[in-house]
Amino acid sequence: MQLSLHAECALRVLQYLGAHPDRAVSTAEISDTYSISKNHLVRVMQTLSDDGYLRLIPRRAGCVSLAKEPDFIHLGDIVRQAEPTLRLAECFDIKQIPA
Repeated sequence: MQLSLHAECALRVLQYLGAHPDRAVSTAEISDTYSISKNHLVRVMQTLSDDGYLRLIPRRAGCVSLAKEPDFIHLGDIVRQAEPTLRLAECFDIKQIPA
C-alpha cells in the first residue's frame, strides 16, 4: 500500500510527538527532523488538530503537542482520516450476489 504525502506526514508527526510526550514541539523541529516542507506540515497539523489528535499552541515558532494519550491513537484511524478515498481492496466494493 502506498500512502499519500499527507498521510505519511501525519504518521510521522504523531510518531515524533509520541516520542516527546513531555513537551510542546515546534513545527520547525519536526520539519527539520523529517525534511518536510513547513507549509505542508502546517496543513497536516491542522488536519490532525481538527480530528482531535493534536493541540496547537500558538507561539512564535508554532508549537504542537498530543491532545490524546498515545494508547488511544490508532494507526488505522489516522490512515482512514488522512486518506478518505483509499480503497484497500476492490473486492469490498462488490455487492453480494443473491444465491
